[in-house]
Amino acid sequence: MQFTDIKNNTWTIEVTVLTCKRAKKWLEIDLFDLEQFFKIVQDPITLCDLLYVTCKDEADKRGVSDEHFGGLLAGRAIRDARNALMEAYINFIPDPAAAEKVRVIREKYETVGEKILQTLDKRMPMILKQLENATDQFIQELGRELDGEISPVAHHAASSTHTNRNITGNLSMNSPELSE
Repeated sequence: MQFTDIKNNTWTIEVTVLTCKRAKKWLEIDLFDLEQFFKIVQDPITLCDLLYVTCKDEADKRGVSDEHFGGLLAGRAIRDARNALMEAYINFIPDPAAAEKVRVIREKYETVGEKILQTLDKRMPMILKQLENATDQFIQELGRELDGEISPVAHHAASSTHTNRNITGNLSMNSPELSE
């Protein structure tokens, strides 16, 4: 399985017994633990570390360190690398029934991601409008403060008075608490 990084370098991902041994030794990741594997593919940092392990021999040939490799992964490259890793992982699993379960989980994972993006696409105009309105309101209030319409001290005093009214609202001028 292959993916392309942000500098258009193509990398080949292979999941083998050697990959599993390296992941366990270097990252303390057990690739035979499906739950752990699916947590890793959702965490971009750990995912990039695992991707480096899967591409280690190729990275060594190119003189690419793990830090440099991580710098080559962002956005679409991470997504494509994750998908390639998942496909390589499915191909590695010797039990066809287990491989099919992973394939189904991967498809559900992708479907959920697509639905989230579709929902965001539909709601984006409303979200942007709300953000624009909130920004405009903030700028207007800030402008009034800067123009002296609402002094920060007066605003604070008004807030304090309001709070004090709530606390002392039941006290009268003749109450023993105030006469001392």
